[in-house]
Amino acid sequence: MGIVENERILLTGAGFTKNFGGPLAREISSLIFNDPRVQETPSLRHLVMNDDDYESIYDRVLNGSFSQDEKDTLHQVVKDIYEDIDRTIRDCGVGAGTSRSIGRRLRDLFRIAFDRHGKGGYVFTLNQDLFLERQYWDSKRPLLLGIEQSSAWFSGHFTGPLGNSDYVHLPTAEELERIKARYPSQGGSCYVKLHGSWNWIGPGQEHWMVLGRGKEEQIASEPLLQWYFEIFQQTLQQPGRHLFVIGYTFGDPHVNHVIAGAIRGVGLRVHVLNPKDRCTFQDQLRKTPEGDVILEGLTGYYPNTLADVFPQDRDSNPTQIWLSIMRQVFG
Repeated sequence: MGIVENERILLTGAGFTKNFGGPLAREISSLIFNDPRVQETPSLRHLVMNDDDYESIYDRVLNGSFSQDEKDTLHQVVKDIYEDIDRTIRDCGVGAGTSRSIGRRLRDLFRIAFDRHGKGGYVFTLNQDLFLERQYWDSKRPLLLGIEQSSAWFSGHFTGPLGNSDYVHLPTAEELERIKARYPSQGGSCYVKLHGSWNWIGPGQEHWMVLGRGKEEQIASEPLLQWYFEIFQQTLQQPGRHLFVIGYTFGDPHVNHVIAGAIRGVGLRVHVLNPKDRCTFQDQLRKTPEGDVILEGLTGYYPNTLADVFPQDRDSNPTQIWLSIMRQVFG
């Protein structure tokens, strides 16, 4: 598949859905700790008590010397947490219009990212929840590349618990090659879940999400995610691109490497929406993998949350922050 022409690219992380009730990574570790099944399993309780990184916990249990029962327990706990996250997301009411402003402005944001001036575009996400599938609706529905989509997704009708048709079995390498050939060389609007999705099922009937350590290896082992990551690299490496980042704290070395490479190679300009003040953010960014390079490409910074940009009680005029983002990021 060729590179779409949209110069503006959106990348979201856990902080994006935090605005709508989704937890951050550090909060998931507490949810794991609080679960009675973990409290009743001494080895898991001890591990979680001394590690607040839930991805580290997941990796140490699934790939460590824990019993199969302990691994199954943690796997089920994490699965149940994602079900609770999904319940929160589908009940948050953006699609139902509890706030006309936030619903309308979010649609504006994604319309620009998906289809600016009719050029098509990519929204990349590191999230594995179903927020966008449930809350974005438009006549021009984005594609989940390589995925057989339910007709309800991205339509405003995806409001209940997952049904059988909402679980996706990932294509094999051979099937994926046929899928690639069917896509146009340019154009189209695509939602690319770089770390998989909690409703994706792998060949062993497991939920396919990139969790824990060794994310590059996990991506390389799944043909669809490998293709996604290639698209991410190719898209950012085009001249004149702007990357608007919401809710990603730059903690994944493989993602930072692509962003830094595009800054070095083609002068990628990075805009960040993050609630921390800019000096604190910059200090923290310098401590992340290739953070100094990413800082060189930082073109715009907005020390705000989405709730600041799209306040619930403001249904008419856009906020000054949103006008500034529209002007400086999207042109």
